[in-house]
Amino acid sequence: MKTTFTSAISIIIFMMFFAPGSKAQNLTYRDAASVSSTGLPKSSPSKIEETNMTGIEKINPKLLNRFNKNFHDATNVKWQQFGDKFLATFSTGEKTTRSLFYKNGKTIYTINYFTGNQLPQVVKRLVKDQYEDYIITTAAQVLQENREIWVVQLAGLFHYKTVRVENGEMEEVESFQKSN
Repeated sequence: MKTTFTSAISIIIFMMFFAPGSKAQNLTYRDAASVSSTGLPKSSPSKIEETNMTGIEKINPKLLNRFNKNFHDATNVKWQQFGDKFLATFSTGEKTTRSLFYKNGKTIYTINYFTGNQLPQVVKRLVKDQYEDYIITTAAQVLQENREIWVVQLAGLFHYKTVRVENGEMEEVESFQKSN
C-alpha cells in the first residue's frame, strides 16, 4: 500500500511538471450525438471529435459510459493509452482533471489540479499555519482507493516545498533551494 502511494506521489509530481508536454496516442472527445460506433446510445453525449478518431475503437464502451456518467460536465477530453490502461485528461469548470482507468472502466485514480486560490479552506489553513511565509502555487487532489490526498506546491523566498496532506496530517515530501 505504501509503495502504491509512493508511486502515486511520484506520478503526480512528474505530471505536474512534465506531463503537459508528453506525447502519447491522443484521442480527443467532444459532443457528437450521431456517433454510435463507440457503443454509446445516440442520444447520450459521446464527446468524440471526428477529426481524430485514430484508435478510438480501442476504448471499451463500458469505460466510455462510466466516464460520461461520472464526469458528465467534462470538456476538452483527451484520451491517451498506456498499455491496457487509459488516461483521460479533461476540464471541469476551472480545474483540470486526469483520471486513469482499466479498460473495463474501473477507475485506478483521479487527480484534480487546482491553483492556490481554489484550494479548500481546510487544507489551505492547515498548510498556511505551518508555512505562513510561503505562497501556495498549485495543488493536486488525488483520489485513490477511498483515499483523498492533497499534494501542495509552495514557493518561499529561498525555497520551493511540496507537502502532502491526508486525514488532517501534513508531511513535507520535498524541499528545493531556489537558485540566485
